[in-house]
Amino acid sequence: MRVGYIGLGNMGNGMASNLVKAGYEVFVWSRTSKKVEAMEKKGAVACSSPIEVASKVDIVMACLIDEQASRNIFLEKYALISNAREGQIFVDHGTVSPDLSRTMYESAINKNAHFLDAPISGGPDGAAKGTLAIMVGGDEDPFNYAKPVFESMGKTVSHMGKSGAGAVTKIINQLLVGVNGMASCEAFLLASKAGVDLNKLWGILQGAWGGSTILNRNAPYIIEKQFGPSSAPIRNMYKDMSIGMEVARDLDLSLPTAKAAAAVFDYCKQKGLSLEDITALYQLIEKNEV
Repeated sequence: MRVGYIGLGNMGNGMASNLVKAGYEVFVWSRTSKKVEAMEKKGAVACSSPIEVASKVDIVMACLIDEQASRNIFLEKYALISNAREGQIFVDHGTVSPDLSRTMYESAINKNAHFLDAPISGGPDGAAKGTLAIMVGGDEDPFNYAKPVFESMGKTVSHMGKSGAGAVTKIINQLLVGVNGMASCEAFLLASKAGVDLNKLWGILQGAWGGSTILNRNAPYIIEKQFGPSSAPIRNMYKDMSIGMEVARDLDLSLPTAKAAAAVFDYCKQKGLSLEDITALYQLIEKNEV
């Protein structure tokens, strides 16, 4: 099977590498030529454009920075779906709104092709290790066809339902990441000010109800105060939380804790912390700025 991968950033690089390791013939493109060259050395085939990628493969996958990037690849600038071959499968691994996912799905159906919204969670480490959670929305037949490909990149792969279901699932995940991530900063700040040893706190929380995956991810950054630029920046969290709040408004839901967390990440962005790690909001909470 020939697989195309577009976007070799923090997540795409590891995912494409695992496709190569799994034995697929992988065709790649990225805006950064050095990333394409590095992937070529691993065994992938370098392409000069997204259009060239799509012309050579059965499944076109992309992991891009935001909604406009997804629009450009699939619908607008490169319009891959408009030039789809019958039966070709398009997959968006980015975090976008369910409305955009459904638009891309309908566009694919009109070309007798297929589209799957398949956002991911697990961070760059999970992408590199092939242990991602991959949540997929779309028709069952193309999902079943693509599932072995997904399983070469992820440990937990699930068909969540019709088009847009994968996108909604990812937004739910991100709302939990945002709320629990902010709570972890508040909790460790409270502990620090109260004189509690933060390493001991982290250890006990791992066996307590207050423990969580995002707390375990954030704890080392908070303890070491490593708040600088990272592969999990505030701009991504703000983007995802904003999409989540749009979905909530469409469903006439207030989601008060998620709304509060989204406002804090918005404030962080306004303060110039867009590229800083998601735990950088600890500094603003410490100063009572939020």
